[in-house]
Amino acid sequence: MPANIAYRSLFIAVMLWLSAGPIVAAQNGGYPLEPGKTVERDLAGGESHSYLIRLASGQFLNAIIAQRQTDLTATLFGPDGRQVGQFDGMWYGPEPVCYVAEATGNYRLEIRPFNQTATRGSYELKLEEPRAPTPQDRTRAAAVKVSTEGKRLIEQGSAQSIRLAKETYEEALPQWREIGDRLAEGQTLDCLGFLLWLSGAPAKAIEFYNQALTIRQEIKDRDGEGETLNNMAAAYSALGKKEQALEYYNRALPLRRADSDRAATLGNMGAIYLSLGDPRKAIEHYNQALPLWRAAGNRVGEVSALVGLGSIHRILGESQLALDYLHRGAQIAREVNDRRGEAYALLFLSRLHIELGEYDKALDFCGRALSLFRFLGDGSGEAMSLNNHGLINAFWGAKQKALDFYTQALSRFQAVGDRYNGGATLLNIGKLNEESGDRPGALDYYNQALTLFRDFKNRRGEALALNYLGSLYASLGDRQKGLDCHRQALPLWRALGDRGSEASTLANLARIQLDMSLDIKPDVRSDVDRDPGNLVEARHNIEAAIAITESLRVKIASQQLRASYFGATRQYHELYIDLLMRLHRLQPSEGHDVSALGASERARARGLLEMLTEARADISEGIDASLLARERSLQKRINASAEYQYRLLSDRHTREQMETVKRELDSLIDESRQVEAEIRKTSPRYAELKYPQPLGLPEIQRMLDSETLLLEYSLGEERSYLWAVTATGIESFELPKRAEIEELARQSYGWLAAGETGAQLRARLARPAAKTPEWATSLSRILLGPVAAIGNGSGFRRGRDLAAWVGMVPREYSTGGKQKLLGISKRGNGYLRRLFVQGARVVMQYRTKQAPGLSCWLGQLMSRTHQNVAVVALANKLLRMAWAVLCKNETYRPPVVNTSS
Repeated sequence: MPANIAYRSLFIAVMLWLSAGPIVAAQNGGYPLEPGKTVERDLAGGESHSYLIRLASGQFLNAIIAQRQTDLTATLFGPDGRQVGQFDGMWYGPEPVCYVAEATGNYRLEIRPFNQTATRGSYELKLEEPRAPTPQDRTRAAAVKVSTEGKRLIEQGSAQSIRLAKETYEEALPQWREIGDRLAEGQTLDCLGFLLWLSGAPAKAIEFYNQALTIRQEIKDRDGEGETLNNMAAAYSALGKKEQALEYYNRALPLRRADSDRAATLGNMGAIYLSLGDPRKAIEHYNQALPLWRAAGNRVGEVSALVGLGSIHRILGESQLALDYLHRGAQIAREVNDRRGEAYALLFLSRLHIELGEYDKALDFCGRALSLFRFLGDGSGEAMSLNNHGLINAFWGAKQKALDFYTQALSRFQAVGDRYNGGATLLNIGKLNEESGDRPGALDYYNQALTLFRDFKNRRGEALALNYLGSLYASLGDRQKGLDCHRQALPLWRALGDRGSEASTLANLARIQLDMSLDIKPDVRSDVDRDPGNLVEARHNIEAAIAITESLRVKIASQQLRASYFGATRQYHELYIDLLMRLHRLQPSEGHDVSALGASERARARGLLEMLTEARADISEGIDASLLARERSLQKRINASAEYQYRLLSDRHTREQMETVKRELDSLIDESRQVEAEIRKTSPRYAELKYPQPLGLPEIQRMLDSETLLLEYSLGEERSYLWAVTATGIESFELPKRAEIEELARQSYGWLAAGETGAQLRARLARPAAKTPEWATSLSRILLGPVAAIGNGSGFRRGRDLAAWVGMVPREYSTGGKQKLLGISKRGNGYLRRLFVQGARVVMQYRTKQAPGLSCWLGQLMSRTHQNVAVVALANKLLRMAWAVLCKNETYRPPVVNTSS
């Protein structure tokens, strides 16, 4: 059994060595090897040593290669230069070379490291005096040949080769027992245990490991004892006994002397710590393993550490680091033909892109991983890939297809006895049932998963199951039980350091608390203190969730991923706005509607920045060239320093090195902030786009003149909102949900953009027969109807502000120091403007019947201006009169006519 097997990341998969490739034909020449003398030499990957041995036909060759830290392979070439034997049956320790010569002549023995990238290491070679073979010698030669074939089959890694390897080692075991070779017997038992573990029978594997452990302890084979303890730990882990597995790894570690052996055990311990809910300790162990793999020149082991680190950083929500590690691991795996390492890297890349909402990429990675796992016969890996396929199809709405994938995954997990990872699929099936309306069925699956995760002490799975149960109970109307489940999950996520899941749980708590608040009847006056949803706590929860998602987002260097991540968490911003507007309803004088407008502005500012960056828009016009150069130079230096810090973390480093690079990075960031401040001061237009700052209500109102009305919309899944902002006031309104508005908008757009030119469209709309479709009218009523009424007028400081809001004040034009009044602005509320204009026309028709003051004013006005101008002036006057009546809550008093003249 290989001493450098590494059980990868969360799911602990086997690490296989790179095949050495075809053997070239022998060439004459080499170092003459004398019987009875010991040769000690150094050898590194890519090098080889050749030795000449004189044999007579029928003689038995028996040589021993003492391997030290490096796995060596030996090839024997006959007198005619053809290969006659391959010897590579032992993973460590003495490698026997046994052969019965078929012809007389000089034989050449070539020795080289199995791993082409192995670091330099020493070995000893000793040749016994050639002799006539005994029956025991022939049995030994047969056992060596069979063991070499078994090791070769393991290295191939396919499902078929694993089955054949098991049969081969079963043939070798009685041969080693017959000749009494306890060392080889112990290794053969260990290999059989390993093959059973690979085949999904960890309990049976432990039986063989126990036999191997007994022998290795009896013969004081310390390296072998450490290897078997390491492998037993992996088997216990597969059975879900993580704490017992950690105990065996701790027993194995002091016995693992070679760099690659220690690295394998450290990596395996990292995987266990992750499953036990301690990701930081997992990262610590993987970071210890990575430089050891590199020091040993073991690229496949390096892949295992990189993939393990990538999987942990994905779980911690550090998507950019996860991408870096996983892509690097996949690249090296392809270079060294490590198909298992590549498969796991692709699997975790698939899951990462699912979480980022990039389902096409996720499907590509998942499909490639599935093919590799099936080739390798890795049942757990295949099941996890099927599970990811189900997730992708579920997000696409193909529920039946998703269920088919989940069912296949669950069946595969059960077939290989992997109950530990099968819990996630139980949750996914429950989620599908919930979405299909089968809530009792969903509850059953969720509870099955929760029980399983608690049995295995899987805190991550437990927290996830509690989240699912919390949301389901809330949807069933038992909101208090839903809150309880989420509150149980929250400390688990915090202990695990999973910031993304912590944010999700906080948002779920806020959503349930908001729903509990909405249960209050509209006619019941309730303040926040008596609100059963506790909206104050809900607000703290959602604000904390948004802060977490923003902190995670800035750690992603890729702009595309940052935008995807923001899109995936946009619902948090919508929930925050929804909650603030609910608070405004309960406490209308506390300015919660203003806070909601600010939240909407922040979301828009973030979206604008992502859009400009993604479009690579040139927004640098007008900025000082030296400042722009400094900004770009600093950004490059920050990126380079961060990249160096990343490489340093992945290799051997001292505390002083890390402190130095940290100080340098902090200094560069501080200098970058100073440059940003200078840019804000000297180039405000550029700064507004590059470093957008959301505007508060006072800043917005300062941008509005008395004739302008700003309408800002926020569309949500359940409710949408509109804010109407003037220079002196703000009004807010609740609108229907996003789906309803977007459907009407799509219909309107299709009607307006029906393949016509602008002129054709205007002509069609101007025809008397042209009629606006009812859905277009509905859209207008939804979007503009709420602001078509004045209300009580309190949102306007004076009557003229209301007139400006309705668009009933003249436009101004200035040139050469002269000011000229033009027609009315016609901005703002057109519906209300039309009502007052039509009302004014009616008043004009019956002006002789009006109150004396108004009739006299109208007569004077009409005598000096056009009738249409007089109508507009009268509408303006009526509008101001209406404002006065509404605001002062008084009865209208006609103006007094002065008759003294």
